[in-house]
Amino acid sequence: MKQASPSREAKPAGEATLSWPRRAALFVVESLFAKGETWLAAFWLGAAGMFLSFAWSAGPQRVIDARHYATFTGRVSGTIVESWLAVELNPGEVPNPEFWRASAFASPCAVIEYQGEWSPAAVRRAYCGKRLQFNDEYTLAGVRELASGVAFRWPLDARGFIVPEVRIDKRAYQWLASGPAVDTFMHKKRPAKTMLDELRFDLDEPVDAAIAGWRQTSAPISLAFDPAEPERALPEAVVSARANAGFNWLALLMLAVPGLIAWFAGMNLLPLTAGLGSWARWVFGALLLLTLPWWADYLPRAIAQLNPQFGSIFRDMFADADRTTRFVDSAPEDAAVTGGMRIAWNSSSGPYADTLGAFELAPPTPAPADPDAALRLLTKQITAQVAQLDDGAKVALFTRLKHAIESDLDHAGIAFLPAARETALTKHGEEGPARAARGFLEAWSNTQHLHATQQLAQRERARIAQAAAKL
Repeated sequence: MKQASPSREAKPAGEATLSWPRRAALFVVESLFAKGETWLAAFWLGAAGMFLSFAWSAGPQRVIDARHYATFTGRVSGTIVESWLAVELNPGEVPNPEFWRASAFASPCAVIEYQGEWSPAAVRRAYCGKRLQFNDEYTLAGVRELASGVAFRWPLDARGFIVPEVRIDKRAYQWLASGPAVDTFMHKKRPAKTMLDELRFDLDEPVDAAIAGWRQTSAPISLAFDPAEPERALPEAVVSARANAGFNWLALLMLAVPGLIAWFAGMNLLPLTAGLGSWARWVFGALLLLTLPWWADYLPRAIAQLNPQFGSIFRDMFADADRTTRFVDSAPEDAAVTGGMRIAWNSSSGPYADTLGAFELAPPTPAPADPDAALRLLTKQITAQVAQLDDGAKVALFTRLKHAIESDLDHAGIAFLPAARETALTKHGEEGPARAARGFLEAWSNTQHLHATQQLAQRERARIAQAAAKL
């Protein structure tokens, strides 16, 4: 008897063809379930990465460092020949342009030159230190260390003022230069048309530039090196800190146990291992632990492939974890943003060129003991020179200072308050210079100086402002 065609045979009940609505519903459920597992895997793996990376730093990494830096027996003095602030910004990750600085990070970088008996020519090495958020409280005059115990120095102009420089990659620079000004509420009178203009005005602190420059020393930086590789010298303070950190057993155990639990939990949820047997997943997860020393750089990128949001979060968490201990050495051409767009600040050519930039100032000797003393010496020099100006020059100066304040450019005004008070209190109080001085003082007292808490010499600033208010 002829057998029926397979296509005509009845299908078992369990293999009945699903209708397209059921098929679509099943696809949606399976997709959501798989997506949920992927999110969970990304979360567990990211958390595990944080715990295990910290555990590695607290234990094995310290042993490795102690052995490595034990060979750094050579010593040599170096000099900073180039310095800048490397600003890292990805415009695509900025949720709100108004607060773009919250998405940016800044690291002080310097090129140090040194020479020893091993080489007829000087050697240059670049170092980039602490990676901090480039928020609104970040000031250029406040950058004084590459790392703990390692001085950072800006170049100085002829008057001893620091000349800070920011370097930022071309794409971010163009984004700032093309974006309209965003801080139009608190600084609505400021002549800023773009976000780049706002950055220039925010960081232009000529008085702080004088204070920081007059207190900056030129002492050489002590470097340590391995005699077998002298061209890879590091600051002695960094070498000492890493060589003597010591193994932290307690921190290792407290971090490694939850880290391993989270790691293997994440590996079991990872879609990549779905087709592997239980023992194979354990082996695969254990083998990946061998890459632990490089997780801080590469794990957030891997997690971003599973979930971009988690990848961004864990990248920032890794960055925050070592932001104050970070120290990277490289060849000068490989340093952070070394070839980026450059933004420099100089009081002789910026918006304060016709006020503070117009005076002949000299760094005092010896150097001021503290920022308050530096500001006192600065105002003393300015007050003496203002007293020598003729009446027309005084009127023009105080008029310019008043206009600057009314334009939300008040970063130089504090240095002229004593001179204005002295002029306003002269016996010819109704004459042009006195009226102009009073106009400047009134403009100052009527302005809310929002940036004041971040500036140097807070006590002396307060004393000067209080004295100027008592006419």
